[in-house]
Amino acid sequence: MTKQQPRQQAGTTILEKTRKSPREAPLSPITEVQAMTEGHLAPAADMAFSIKTMDESFYMSNMSPQKGEFNRGIWKDLEAQVRSFAISGKDIFVVTGPILPKTKTITIGVNKVTVPDAYYKVVYDRTPPEKMIGFILPNAGSSKSLQDFSVTVDAVEQATGLDFFNLLPQPQQEQLESSIDISAWNWQ
Repeated sequence: MTKQQPRQQAGTTILEKTRKSPREAPLSPITEVQAMTEGHLAPAADMAFSIKTMDESFYMSNMSPQKGEFNRGIWKDLEAQVRSFAISGKDIFVVTGPILPKTKTITIGVNKVTVPDAYYKVVYDRTPPEKMIGFILPNAGSSKSLQDFSVTVDAVEQATGLDFFNLLPQPQQEQLESSIDISAWNWQ
């Protein structure tokens, strides 16, 4: 297949310029179920600094099956909020991923991709005073506020079995991961 040239219309975003239609590769198993979308783990909008990087954000290694109402709703809101945290904080780390069910309950496609029960984001703002916040969002639409899904990083670690920021000195890691102050964050 040949590569389609990005549209160069005035007023289009980089996302619109790099999203290919028709796709260069066959549709993924994720698109075989209409209720699911190819949700970005690292948001495409965060890659606006480079057309190449924006294009690469559409690789399947950066995709995970998300329910449409989740992807276009609360997840999109969280992506925008974390982007705002990055602008105001200047020095942040963000870790994102799926929370898989204990047993494969729902799979899609010929490759039997497991549909996550939930997704998490962990944000570490190293701008003084340092702080951390975690989010666990069920893979479903929601009209709740993002603050309703905020949790400690310890809670995300417990849900995922992962150990974030383990290279920090232990007392600092324990203090930052075990508490959150929602009022310390600049909410949109």
